[in-house]
Amino acid sequence: MTTQTKLAISFFATCQLQIELIDELKGTKLYKHKLKNLCNQVQKENELLISSLFSNLDNDTELYLHKTVTCIESVVEAIKGSDIDTFMMLMEDFKNGEIAILDENKHNKIFKQLDKI
Repeated sequence: MTTQTKLAISFFATCQLQIELIDELKGTKLYKHKLKNLCNQVQKENELLISSLFSNLDNDTELYLHKTVTCIESVVEAIKGSDIDTFMMLMEDFKNGEIAILDENKHNKIFKQLDKI
């Protein structure tokens, strides 16, 4: 994956996260007239950027971006479902490699090979 593609995906993730968080902000006391107008403008621009980004992608990158959306939705849910200190500790541990993501297919292959021994 090229540096430009990685940058585009990071940009996409940021835009998508903004859209998700603005949706959560609606209906709260913070969502007042001036902020509401700004948020609506940011959300519209982000949606246009995301649409144009998707129109120029190959299938593999598009699939990767769809996975990114799922990840962002999980991050938003994690933030809502825990206090900020717990969430930040989790992110720090993940960044430091103290939390691993397991690939079930690879692990199943390993277990099958170990069964043969």
